[in-house]
Amino acid sequence: MWANTMHRDAPGLWLHESSKVGTISMTPVLSTNALAAAFFGRRHKQTSVCVEAAEKYGHALRSLKSDLDDPNEVWSFGTLAAASALSLYELVMFTSATGWIHHAGGVGKLIEARGPWLHKDSPSKELFTWTRVSIVLQAIMANRGTFLSQQMWKTVPWEDDLPSKGCIDYLVDIFCGLPQLLAETDARLSRPDRLQGVPSTGELRFRASCMLTELREWRKTWDESFPHCYHEVPPEFIYALNSPKHGYHSKSLSYPREPRPDKMPSSCTAPPPKSCPFDTFIYYSDLWRAYELCLYNVLQILTLRTYMQLLKDAEGPIAEFTCPWRDQLASSPDEISLYFKTTTREWALEICRSMQYMLLDRHGSITTFFILVPARVAYDSLNPMSQEAAWLAGFLKDLSDNSGFGVSRNALRFLPNRQMSTSTFEVS
Repeated sequence: MWANTMHRDAPGLWLHESSKVGTISMTPVLSTNALAAAFFGRRHKQTSVCVEAAEKYGHALRSLKSDLDDPNEVWSFGTLAAASALSLYELVMFTSATGWIHHAGGVGKLIEARGPWLHKDSPSKELFTWTRVSIVLQAIMANRGTFLSQQMWKTVPWEDDLPSKGCIDYLVDIFCGLPQLLAETDARLSRPDRLQGVPSTGELRFRASCMLTELREWRKTWDESFPHCYHEVPPEFIYALNSPKHGYHSKSLSYPREPRPDKMPSSCTAPPPKSCPFDTFIYYSDLWRAYELCLYNVLQILTLRTYMQLLKDAEGPIAEFTCPWRDQLASSPDEISLYFKTTTREWALEICRSMQYMLLDRHGSITTFFILVPARVAYDSLNPMSQEAAWLAGFLKDLSDNSGFGVSRNALRFLPNRQMSTSTFEVS
């Protein structure tokens, strides 16, 4: 069972610590200032501040390059935090589709060179756990595996404090094995003339089925650890929470952990947009439960798709992929209905119905990072001509206009189509 504690790897802690580390270098401060200016300028649509942020970014980048050549600074937490802050800057400004990828790759190389033993204590540990997902995404885009799949990277950072390893950490452990599976599956199916050293189709299929079993076990423990942590509510209930004119604005609201929309006064409801295709949204006990379930759905979709590709039965859209061996994996009909949905489209719709909760004002703008990958994978699991896909595209456009993160406008191109699906779409 996992403890119901708030995860500590949000960037606030390590960003704060990076600005006051006791080193001679000013790179951590320069990088943090560039990031802060970029976010403020984007969020408030202040062009002059964005220009200033770009200048600060240039100074920070030159300082970082100098630190990387300094044997005393290259291994420091400040250098690693500065590189991570500049990676966040690229996601905020998104002046280049590859900028954040290069920074994520650089952060990954720094972490790998430092080794897992330098990420056991705060704030290095918080930075490590925060950056793991971006390192995995960079590996997927590079079509190769990642050092994070090695067992020591899943154990050493937590070995002195095992209770500090939360459910999201165990889920990311599974995620770390996905890039290698995707890359080898791509090599097996797309490059038959270059198969030396590539595992057989049977071995890859077995690894995919093992990953799905791991995911099922993770979900069972998650349900046992956090019972009754999510509820289906009418869309107007969620929209009302961020609607000042309906008297239920989040900044003055003490949110219930278990909402009772049937008891909610009619004056505190806000009609959902006419374009909303959902009868219900999902309300969670806290933000991390929402993120965990969305990331879990992402892994289910991608792993199942990989398994089906290996069966050479992937002729239809991703939404039609089903789990052919779910009856054997599940021990009872109840388990089948709980842990195995009929199609990947169902997982995608669950992601969509979770997004509005994740963007409640009280959660802050950082939730944009939690939404990007689930949104991309969910979209590729939907018919691009469907109401749900149109709603998701509009949702991401609004997110880009209001969140301060330029990358959200291009979220539907956030990962390579080869790994996600054959569909492409860009919010205009």
